[in-house]
Formats: sequence, structure tokens, C-alpha cells
Amino acid sequence: MDKLPKSIDYDSIPVYYCTQCLSLRIKGVPGSKDMNFCDECNCASIGQTDIFTWEELYQQKYGYKFLNKPKYKNGREH
Repeated sequence: MDKLPKSIDYDSIPVYYCTQCLSLRIKGVPGSKDMNFCDECNCASIGQTDIFTWEELYQQKYGYKFLNKPKYKNGREH
């Protein structure tokens, strides 16, 4: 059996995000390897950064951290 890496530094993996709404829900267009869009607002302007920089951008835009996002009882966004 192949050896698995001892640990993976997930914080160093780049994240892709919508530059308009900062969503991480980025989808690809079928049949096009370079065309991506935001699944939240349909914007095609996609950025790339590390998770910590994205978290700072999100907090500056919305006033709270993503993990502290207010939710309704049914789990939908406030």
C-alpha cells in the first residue's frame, strides 16, 4: 500500500471566489475548461487567493466572519 502524506496543509491551498459577492460557490461551464461563474450571483469575475485573505475580504464586505454568518431556523441565509 502506498504511503499517504503525513499531513496536508489545507490553509495553503488557493481558494477561488466571486469578486462581486465573495461566494466560494464557483462552478465551471460544461465543455469549457476556462469559463467559471459564481453559483450565487452568476458573476463571471472569479478571483484566487488564500483562505485567510478571502476571510478578511468577506469580513470587510459583510461585517462578520463567514463562519459566523447569521441564519434562519431553516438554515437559509439571513
